[in-house]
Amino acid sequence: MEEAEALTAYPGTVTTTPRFPEVVDDYADHLRARDVSAHTRRAYVGDVGDFFAHAAHLPGRIASGESSDGGAAGARTAGTRADGAGTKGAGGAVADDASGTGADHVAGTEADGAVGTGTSQARIAVADISLDDLRSWLIALDDAGAAKSTVARKIAAVKSFFGYCVSVRGLPANPAARLRTPKKDSRLPTVLKPQQAANLVSAGSRDATGSTAESRMTKKPVVDVPGSAGSSGRRVRDEPGSHRRNAEHAGPEPARTGDDPASVDDGTAEALHARDSAVLEMLYATAVRVSELCGLDRSDIDHQRSMITVLGKGNKERRVPFGGPARDALERWLRLRERFATARSGDALFLGVRGGRIGARQVRELVHRYGALNPEAPDIGPHGLRHSAATHMLDNGADLRQIQELLGHSTLSSTQIYTHVSMQRLQETYRQAHPRA
Repeated sequence: MEEAEALTAYPGTVTTTPRFPEVVDDYADHLRARDVSAHTRRAYVGDVGDFFAHAAHLPGRIASGESSDGGAAGARTAGTRADGAGTKGAGGAVADDASGTGADHVAGTEADGAVGTGTSQARIAVADISLDDLRSWLIALDDAGAAKSTVARKIAAVKSFFGYCVSVRGLPANPAARLRTPKKDSRLPTVLKPQQAANLVSAGSRDATGSTAESRMTKKPVVDVPGSAGSSGRRVRDEPGSHRRNAEHAGPEPARTGDDPASVDDGTAEALHARDSAVLEMLYATAVRVSELCGLDRSDIDHQRSMITVLGKGNKERRVPFGGPARDALERWLRLRERFATARSGDALFLGVRGGRIGARQVRELVHRYGALNPEAPDIGPHGLRHSAATHMLDNGADLRQIQELLGHSTLSSTQIYTHVSMQRLQETYRQAHPRA
């Protein structure tokens, strides 16, 4: 939710009465112009579609120019795609980009959660929406078992959407302004102990005939579909004026069994082990997000200073240091990178076996695969390594502000969760070690 503050609409008025679904496409363009990330854009536009799908079913609601049945069918087009954020049957609408046209494509598609081109679409005047309609939607979400974090995001989405309609489309008032965001559950992140983290990140550096258990693993990597939700680790976005690379040269490639070192020839296995080792070391050493790691280019590495330039949320760049083990693993991978490189690899730092930029799902799979070698450690993904690195730094005396800068958090409140994790660990140690605990 760090981007919510960036979604304030532009000032201005339009005399025409905004109607769903047409206004949603304009809203998606507005979010893109504000440099909102593709993930947040899909989620917000999908959440707005989810609300209007609910509104079309409310008693007495007749969509403009359509019968009530036809209107509801059209609204369902906008709002019933799978909600990856965890809405349990509530009709969530985080759209994935399975069409291959790009996550940023909006008009006439569903890639940004936009309405499809079916013949029966509900056309609801945005001015007809009331606070009671929105409250009815939230009650339905609660009855469906939606998580508080999901409800909070959906409230932020409709507030942003109606705020846009007020400032840009001439809506008299924002009906969502009085909605109260639920307090999120205070769940602490799962972190590894320092030795567990060390075992995980060093597992990839052992060769295929060494002491690792890849050759005995029966678990196969999850097969990814190009363009599916979670597969895009590209730093490239389609917004005009982007100064980064052309996406077609290094788009993320799907995960496959060929990315398992136990299922390939010795030469490829050596390169895969080197890549996996560098990925694991860099995740833990820099505490970057998985999308940030996948978006790295070779030109982002400052070998002399042992630092990387990371493009984070909101296209904000930051410099992050890394240590000796990560530097050694990175140098080993770069020596073997040419075994995977093809004409489409571009300058991407981490590659899949077919030469494409490594995808986020591939990275998640390899973290889980190497983590499974230590059954006593909790099963975590790349973000768990990020949590672990931040917690271990705080335990060893790092300043909270420095950790905030390292992680790329826009507010200190996002970083303060690690103080609670450290305190919990201290209490556990006290109970285990003190004779009168």
